[in-house]
Amino acid sequence: WRHYLATGNAAAARPFVEGLYYLYEMRGWYPAAISLFGEAISALDERSDREDVVKLRALAGAAQAWFLALIGQPAAGEALARLAEQTLRDSPDLAAYTTCVRGLVVTLSYLGRIEEVVGATEAAMAAADAAHHPFWSAAMRNWRAHGAFLVGDIGTATKLLQDAYGRLEQ
Repeated sequence: WRHYLATGNAAAARPFVEGLYYLYEMRGWYPAAISLFGEAISALDERSDREDVVKLRALAGAAQAWFLALIGQPAAGEALARLAEQTLRDSPDLAAYTTCVRGLVVTLSYLGRIEEVVGATEAAMAAADAAHHPFWSAAMRNWRAHGAFLVGDIGTATKLLQDAYGRLEQ
């Protein structure tokens, strides 16, 4: 990770994002994750228009926003998460886009802005459905159900979760 960042090889660093994200999440290394993903944001030129750099900066920002929310600083991560989601909204890399949506959704959830959670997850559900990708389609329904649950709409949450399960069964 650090070697690729130091050499500006964003494409080679990209596959590390999910693995590092899950490792730090499972271990509870939230402050360390904020620092780690901040390294990518600092190391890569924000003015670059190279797709690999833009994508890695967005993913690192979304991951950093996730961990900021988990340590009680969702407002500090919101701008990072929103920029990440906007940057990759039209990306053909559905995994990267939905990763950014997850960062935005957890941040907005902690801020109590559930209507925005609904908007972000519905857009991601539509993108996943258009790509005929059952995993991401189900995952985004799960997050949309999360938003419904937070406002006490158990009927919608249940329907979305059943729909997500059905998509995964396929």
